[in-house]
Amino acid sequence: MNEILKDAPCLCKDDDMEIVPLRRNFFQKLCCYWFQNRDKQYDYPVLYSDGTISKAKCERIGGKPLGVIFKNNLITLKDSPYGIDWHEAMEYCQKIKIFGQSCKAGKIEFWKKYRKHKQVLNTLLESLGGEPLKSYSKYWSSSEYGSYYGAWYFCTGDGVGWGGEDGNLKDYSFSDFVVRPVLDLSKVSSKRKKLVASL
Repeated sequence: MNEILKDAPCLCKDDDMEIVPLRRNFFQKLCCYWFQNRDKQYDYPVLYSDGTISKAKCERIGGKPLGVIFKNNLITLKDSPYGIDWHEAMEYCQKIKIFGQSCKAGKIEFWKKYRKHKQVLNTLLESLGGEPLKSYSKYWSSSEYGSYYGAWYFCTGDGVGWGGEDGNLKDYSFSDFVVRPVLDLSKVSSKRKKLVASL
């Protein structure tokens, strides 16, 4: 038995073995950093109830999440009730106040940009306890057209008639019309300007 153990290969480290540090080039370091931190950050900044803006995925950072910041606009977490016309949609948004500022429906140009990033933004909204923008609903925007009678709406779907922008009469309130309140952060009060500086 002793002879067998004596002839067995030694698996322990020799005392005089040199420890060679791991060397990585810049690209490898960048990849390593990204893989280590990809699960620690959101893709877009989140605004919290205490005014904190952060991409970090930390529990209780800044309190309750209020929404996701995209293109210097805060997308809130919930839709309005269904079946509202444009005037009702604008009033609904005005009632939603964040840090004393009333929300709006968002311009149609903003929602066109949103559509290109909708999958990531919807996932993030849902992970914060909010609602993703629904694919088969028509969302009013604040953009008007014509002689004060029409307004633009958008739909986040990809199917024919469900993916794009269109206009309708402001008084139209079919069951699939809804609004998502948005806060334009470029219009926040001077006391809150420091919050936006990090974006």
